[in-house]
Amino acid sequence: MATHVSTDEAPLPATGTPVSIEGARAEVLASLVAAQEGRRLGLDRPRLGGRPITIRVGQHAQITFRARQVPCAFRVVATDAPRGRGDDEIWFEQTGPVERHQRRMEFRVDDALQARLWRANADEDDEPIPAVTENLSASGVLLRAETRLEVADSVQIVLQLPEHGALTLEGRVVRVGPRSRETGARPIALTFTGGPDDAERLLRSHVLERQRAIRRRELGLA
Repeated sequence: MATHVSTDEAPLPATGTPVSIEGARAEVLASLVAAQEGRRLGLDRPRLGGRPITIRVGQHAQITFRARQVPCAFRVVATDAPRGRGDDEIWFEQTGPVERHQRRMEFRVDDALQARLWRANADEDDEPIPAVTENLSASGVLLRAETRLEVADSVQIVLQLPEHGALTLEGRVVRVGPRSRETGARPIALTFTGGPDDAERLLRSHVLERQRAIRRRELGLA
């Protein structure tokens, strides 16, 4: 659960800001801010399985986003679109303050992906460190690897996403567990510290799609 850092109200997300919609559907929906009119916000209509979704007027939800890398969230209620706006948008009215949070509001999902690691100061001829992820979010990853990486080490990681291919990100080791007697691998937690904008966007998309798939299975829809 997120913890508040400041009670000061932050501004609504600007046009073009990536956002997530929580609570309106069983799934978390990804979208972009298309327009803003006072306390009302128009978002690009999300799609599931290629089909545009509908949220009934009066449905309450929470919108989360980042402002200068700080996670923010606010409560909204679905409303009718202003006159002249197209069907490719859904509109919400703000019902609560935009609150900055201390902790990252990222969804973590179980996901076994092939990965490769390099230390930040590795030579060009150094072999990559093979790894397998255990769980993943848009802000970090827990993986297992046979390596002597230590806390605070900087690394480059390449993740193999089934739908997007190889994504390269920079990371920092935040936790290292004991070595397994059976495999020799150690659990290593990384936080992502940077990377190309496209890679970060595709990673967030992958995590959301993975969460939706897990939720559909839980509901018996897959």
